[in-house]
Amino acid sequence: MRKALDDKNYEIIKSIGKGAFGEVMLARN
Repeated sequence: MRKALDDKNYEIIKSIGKGAFGEVMLARN
């Protein structure tokens, strides 16, 4: 149960992080 929850949270965080990171990179250039 714990593992499945962590995997789900990781996917959400990864997708949010990628979007936020892309925003920062675009703003910086």
